[in-house]
Amino acid sequence: PRLAGDEQALKNSLIHFFELYDQDPITAAFPPQPYFLANNHCFFVNRSLETPASSQPSREIENLVSQGRWKTVGKPKQVKRGNTIILGQRNTVDFVTVEGKRTGWRQYEYERILDAPIFQTVVVVHMFYQLGLDQTADINQLVGV
Repeated sequence: PRLAGDEQALKNSLIHFFELYDQDPITAAFPPQPYFLANNHCFFVNRSLETPASSQPSREIENLVSQGRWKTVGKPKQVKRGNTIILGQRNTVDFVTVEGKRTGWRQYEYERILDAPIFQTVVVVHMFYQLGLDQTADINQLVGV
């Protein structure tokens, strides 16, 4: 089950499930989210393992239109309440071209901290586009020439 017992609470949530890894972010048809800024999206996302023996999530895109992939950037950051209570961790993941250039699409993937090291099949993702991260943008468009 996705979130056992919480289906009713999710009906009134601002965040809904979205199959993020069914399409690439450049061509994706994101559902409307009127409470978030343009090019900002928050979703519950289902994940699977890379392989049955792995502990790493698979971020492979099934219907890839533009050539690229999701690439983990840096180390996970702790999410805390105050200075002492650790609530979870945030993983930073960029969508990059096959040449390794960032496209400007980034996701922050939030995981809970659990007592046992169990792979989490459902996470919260904040995904956004930021022009300053885009290494594929035409420089003439950036300066308005």
